[in-house]
Amino acid sequence: FNHLDVAVYGISGDSKKKQQNFIEKHGLNFDLLVDEDFKLAKETGVYQLKKSFGKESMGIVRTTFI
Repeated sequence: FNHLDVAVYGISGDSKKKQQNFIEKHGLNFDLLVDEDFKLAKETGVYQLKKSFGKESMGIVRTTFI
């Protein structure tokens, strides 16, 4: 996307240190933004009640915004 002059960002609730480790481990070529308090996740509606293995809990629903 760089050649199109388009910025790509990822956002997660992990700490900056955890994100940096993830970037290095997976060789990401874009920045990750920190949302540890899930403020942006809540504002964008991606922090929702999820069901997994018969249990319900609040969490991030993986989403793409363009």
